[in-house]
Amino acid sequence: MKKETFLNINGKSFKAIIEYKRMKYIRWNIRDNVFYIRCPYGTSKTYLENALSNYKYKTRPKLPEPFTNEYCYIFGEKQYFNACFVKINGHYILFNKETFYEDIKPIFKDYIETRLRYFENVMGIKTHYLLSIKNVKSIYGSNSKSSHKITINSFLIHFSKDIIDSIIIHELAHDFQRNHSSMFYEIVYKYCPNYDYLQHKLKKNIF
Repeated sequence: MKKETFLNINGKSFKAIIEYKRMKYIRWNIRDNVFYIRCPYGTSKTYLENALSNYKYKTRPKLPEPFTNEYCYIFGEKQYFNACFVKINGHYILFNKETFYEDIKPIFKDYIETRLRYFENVMGIKTHYLLSIKNVKSIYGSNSKSSHKITINSFLIHFSKDIIDSIIIHELAHDFQRNHSSMFYEIVYKYCPNYDYLQHKLKKNIF
C-alpha cells in the first residue's frame, strides 16, 4: 500500500511517498527533495518524522544530466546529435525529449530481453520471465512473483551495459530469494562481483 503525504522534519516540510510492507525496519532515500520510504504496516507519521529527524537538509551536487540540447547518453556513451538523431543498436531514433522513452522502448526491450535470457541460462532459471519496460521514477527494476514478470526502467538506456546487467542480475536473484537478505546478495555478488561499484555509479548518474 502506498501513500503520498508531507512530513515535518526539523521544521522543514518534505513531500513523502510511503510504501507500507511486511518488513521489520524502515528504509528510505531522498531524491529531488522527495522522501521515498518503505516501512512496516502501522508505522505512524509521527514515528517517521522522529526517525528521520537526524536528516540534515543540504544542497546536494547536481547530478549529471542524461541528455542536453547537444547530446544524449546511450549505453554509457555520450552521443552528439546527428541532425537530431541518436543511434541505438544500429537503429536511428529522432530525439524528442518528450517522447524519447516511448520511442526507444521496442529497441531497448529487444536488448534487455537478450540479456535477460542470457542470465536466466547462466543462473539456472528454467522458466522464462515476462518482460516489461516502463519509465518510472522510484525504481530501476522489479520482480513480480505473481505474474512472473520483470520490469525494467527505460531510463537505464543511458547507463553502461554492465550497470544494466547488474540490475537484471539483481531482479533475477529474487527468483531464489524474495527479500534482500545476506543470502540474496550472495547470489548477486556471485554473478556480479562489482555490484556495489556499479550501484555507486548508478546512484551518482555516472553513465
